[in-house]
Formats: sequence, structure tokens, C-alpha cells
Amino acid sequence: MKKAFVILISILSCTVGVAQQLTASLDTATIRIGEVATYTLSLTLPAGVTAAEVTWPVTADTLARSIEVLNSVADLEADSLGLLRMIYQLTSWDTGAWAIPPQKATVQGREIEGPASLLRVVPTMVNSKDPPRPLKDILPMPFSLRAWLLAHQAELFTALGLLLAIILAVVLWKRRKKPIMPTVVPAPQIPAHQRCLEALHEVEQQRLWQQGEHKLYQSRVTDLLRGYIEERYAVPALERTTDELMAELRLSPLPTDERIRLENVLRAADLVKFAKMVPSAVENEQLMQAARQFVQATAVRTEAPAHEA
Repeated sequence: MKKAFVILISILSCTVGVAQQLTASLDTATIRIGEVATYTLSLTLPAGVTAAEVTWPVTADTLARSIEVLNSVADLEADSLGLLRMIYQLTSWDTGAWAIPPQKATVQGREIEGPASLLRVVPTMVNSKDPPRPLKDILPMPFSLRAWLLAHQAELFTALGLLLAIILAVVLWKRRKKPIMPTVVPAPQIPAHQRCLEALHEVEQQRLWQQGEHKLYQSRVTDLLRGYIEERYAVPALERTTDELMAELRLSPLPTDERIRLENVLRAADLVKFAKMVPSAVENEQLMQAARQFVQATAVRTEAPAHEA
């Protein structure tokens, strides 16, 4: 009984060993330089083991010295005989006999090693009896605009740059060449005091206060005076209050009498514009008369510019 049990264990061990045998084969043992040989690893799967439980060896670009791996393909399912295959496409560019070391596969965590193989690489033989063949004629290539542009892109960019530089130079030269304009003699400028007196006359002709527009009348008269002072004494009179303007004019060459006259005119107008006081006819006429007297008294009598003090 014991002997039969030992025999049964031996048979099972042999069966398992056969079931997990890894073989290696080459479709040809000899190739010429650069030819392709097929190297196949075959694994017999035991019962109950699937292809997903098999891990094939990880290969780099070479299997051995001077043997390159072009590509590798693994079967995802076993064939009818229970064989699972890993197929490599090999080549070599060095003559000689090159050994392919044993490859290992892992089945359910257990490594199985296959046999080594030998690949012989021979040089390409040249038949010395055949005479040398004549050289082939150069084939004309069809014209391609894209290929021509790529071949001459440096010259094209240079020509384009020169063209742009010439255009820019012409534009700049035309801008610098200014046309000769005829000399225009400026018309004589009307003095500031004369323009102010004419404007005061126009306001008087509008008869504003006679129509009840007292505030508008007073504002236009004082605005004309402020504009005249700004041009005559270079003082920003239109932007100043009456107090600020009087303080500024104390430092100007304006005579004291005329400064007092101006201050009286402006303060009387401020009462009408801001305090809503209604002036009498006499007060409106006195405003116009005082404004004209101020302009006439401060008018520039020389040929100096009107804005000079």
C-alpha cells in the first residue's frame, strides 16, 4: 500500500512537471545580416490555470548580445492543446553564433525556466561571377511648391526683409520732405480792451435787464470783465471768487483806484447773482458805465502784446 502511494505521488509530480514545461524554438537557426527570425516560447498550461495567471519575461530592446528584438506578441488564450505562446521577432547586424539565454515565465507565482537557444548570423554572399550592374539614372521629381518654398525659405525671408526695409525707408523719406507752405501774414490782432468794449456794447443792445433778466445781465457784464482781466494781467480771473481775485490783483500793476472800482462792480453783481437782490434801473446803468470806465482806464496804449502787464 505504501509503495503504491509513492508511485502515485511520482506520477503526479511528473504530470505537473510536464504540464508546466516551457519550451523555446527558432523558425530558423541561421539568418543573414538584417534578416528576421521568429523566436517562440511555448508554455503548456495545467488544468485550472488561465492565461491571465501567466507572466511572460519582460524583454528590453535586446535578448542577448547582438540580438535585437523588433517586436513581441503574446497569445491571450491557449490553443486546443493547452499551449500558450509568446512570439518574438529578432534580427542581428553582427555575424557569428549568438546564444539566446534561457527565458523564464511565472505561473501562479512559480517561475519556470526554458532552454537556451542558438542563432547563427552569416554575411550576405555576393556572386563574383555576375558583372557589376550599371548605375541607375536619376529620376526627375515632380515639382512641388511646398518643397520649393521649404528649400528656398532663407532666400525668401531675406528678400522679404529687404523689401520691407525699402518700403519703410521710402515712407520715412516722404514724411521728412515737408511741402513749402506760402508765408501767411497774420491779421492784426484786435486789442483786448477794444474787444471787451464791443462785447459790452452787444450786451447793452440785448436789453436784458429791461426784460427782467437782471441776474443774466449782471453775470455777462462781470464775465466780460473777468475775461479781460485774465488776458490783460495774466491772472485766472474766471476761476477765482471775488475775494481771491482781489487778493491776486493786489500783487499786479493794476492801479489802486481801478482795483477799488472793479471790486465795487463785482461785489454789487454778486449780490444780484447769489443773494437774489433786484437792482434798480440806475444800478444796472451804473454797472455798465463802471465796466466801460475800468476797461478804458486800464487799456494798453503801446504796441506791446495785450497780455503783458
